[in-house]
Amino acid sequence: MLFRSKQVHIICGISSVAYFMSRIGKPWDDAVITSAHGRRSNLASLVKHHRKVFSILGTTGGIASAAEKLLEYGLGNVTMYTGERLSYREEKILHGKPQDFVGYQADTLSVVCIENEDYEELPATHGIRDGEFIRDKVPMTKEEIRTVSLSKLGLKKDSVCYDIGAGTGSVAVEMAVRMPEGKVYAIEKKPLAVELLKKNKIKFAADNLEIVEGEAPFAMEGLQPPTHVFIGGSSGKMKEIMELLLEKNPEVRIVINCIALETVSETLHCLKALPVEDTEIVQAAVSRAKTAGNYHMMTGENPITIISCTGKRRQE
Repeated sequence: MLFRSKQVHIICGISSVAYFMSRIGKPWDDAVITSAHGRRSNLASLVKHHRKVFSILGTTGGIASAAEKLLEYGLGNVTMYTGERLSYREEKILHGKPQDFVGYQADTLSVVCIENEDYEELPATHGIRDGEFIRDKVPMTKEEIRTVSLSKLGLKKDSVCYDIGAGTGSVAVEMAVRMPEGKVYAIEKKPLAVELLKKNKIKFAADNLEIVEGEAPFAMEGLQPPTHVFIGGSSGKMKEIMELLLEKNPEVRIVINCIALETVSETLHCLKALPVEDTEIVQAAVSRAKTAGNYHMMTGENPITIISCTGKRRQE
């Protein structure tokens, strides 16, 4: 060790969050604490779904960038408290609305606390209500199927995900808002669906969701390797899609939703031909009640076959 012959005393300094929150007279124990210093952070989504968010920013344009993102996602009524050069003689603490900080040049290392009195709390589990999404006439993975499919994916907070055949973006949005440090690519070829994806991205402040317009697998070629993939539509190119996914990441986790029996057959053929393991096949049939006078009648939705697998791990 560098200090083997010396006695080292570690002295803990005052954290920026504790110091700054005391300077603005607000408790920090109920704040979501994050950092955008040298890492991804979906700050807009955190602000949309929490009353108070504290973040460390890492560039001179960090405060301005945060303000512009908040405005982009319709969060112009929140209050921003900013801090620079904390505890130094040149310390600067300001507060205002996002509009007040557009174009603002701050110290390289700055902090921000954002309060949103009108925040929309997310449910504790997967399953945003279907009615929350902007839908039009584009097919959507319904909330019950979406919940099971996402549980089979086993996402982590910093996963890199593809949603292939994203449609309205219900799966992509759920992945994005659950992973503030992750990244989601929504791949969709239909222009109307792409427009709905853009609207739902804005509605849910999913800043870590990137919309890729085009057909898989060609639209996936330039994207970073995924850790998790949801396939909601393959347009008959399941084998080509899965081959590219496994080339990008041999241990990728894949969940496939199949409505047509032909898609089930195509997928099973791929599972036999490609290096995958941990295969599981589940069929989910959901019925919804509809009223008929004083009575309730159950109406069945299309049964969905949910197939999951993981790329075969390399032998050391």
